[in-house]
Amino acid sequence: MKLWWVLRNVFPGPLVRLVFRPALHGAAGLPSGGAILVVNHLSRTDPGFLQLAINRQLVFAVNERFFRQPGVTGWLLRRFLLRCESVSVQPGGATAAQSLIDAATATVRSGRLFCVFPEGGISRDGHLHKGHTGLGRVILATGAATIPIAMLNTDDILPPGRWRPKFRRVHIRVGRSIDFDDHGSSSPDDARSVTDRVMREIEELSGRAYVDRYVH
Repeated sequence: MKLWWVLRNVFPGPLVRLVFRPALHGAAGLPSGGAILVVNHLSRTDPGFLQLAINRQLVFAVNERFFRQPGVTGWLLRRFLLRCESVSVQPGGATAAQSLIDAATATVRSGRLFCVFPEGGISRDGHLHKGHTGLGRVILATGAATIPIAMLNTDDILPPGRWRPKFRRVHIRVGRSIDFDDHGSSSPDDARSVTDRVMREIEELSGRAYVDRYVH
């Protein structure tokens, strides 16, 4: 039995759903097969709420620093991420980009959903930030359906730096699949234009102001 299924459907998923009642708007836009989900990042709760709202395994691209935390806590976190089949991503460089592409390709081909937070970290000012071009490279290399998703109010529930959540209903908005058939290469310029197009879709879905700078 998969750990993600137990967490979602046995414990603590049902209790969390009862309290926060995550609402998935536009769920019909999710394909039945493999796809890339591209999501804005407002709170450390975002992956959990997204998995609670979607009853399919999500494979998350996770910054490799979370796999290298020291001590017992780091070991437990690493075991948890591996059991959930999260993919370690090292920011920057051609080797890192290819590793991300390989992981995304394998996930999509297996019929699962590969989830990317292209801002590269949590937005601490509430704005939508510039996306990293690794996203564009993945989209162009895999040719997979690309679905923009907006987390709408998780920063109100548990913003960065806060540990006690507010009890609010979670809202998640799913956009329409984006077609990139008109892009014929994976050059840096193409990767940037594809990434920016997806970010514009998330901007429209989320209602958050876009700022042309990275989170970090």
